[in-house]
Amino acid sequence: FNRVLDRGVDEIRDSIKFGEVKIERQDNIIDIHLIDISGTPSACHAWHGIFEGTLHITRAKGDVKKTACQHFGEKACCYRIILR
Repeated sequence: FNRVLDRGVDEIRDSIKFGEVKIERQDNIIDIHLIDISGTPSACHAWHGIFEGTLHITRAKGDVKKTACQHFGEKACCYRIILR
């Protein structure tokens, strides 16, 4: 899962010439911060689905939760993935 996530983030950085992606890892918790990337609230739903889909295709067990949203005044759209 982590290898696919890292490669996906690299591809996002290469294809999107704006914003920033930060990943923080601690044991089985992965926090992903998308800064100035989700242009609309519906894009946030798409990112959530991308992270859930990545869990599914890698057969990793875990849950994705959105923890912050730029559209509601936060500094970034943040997602927490907890691997089981």
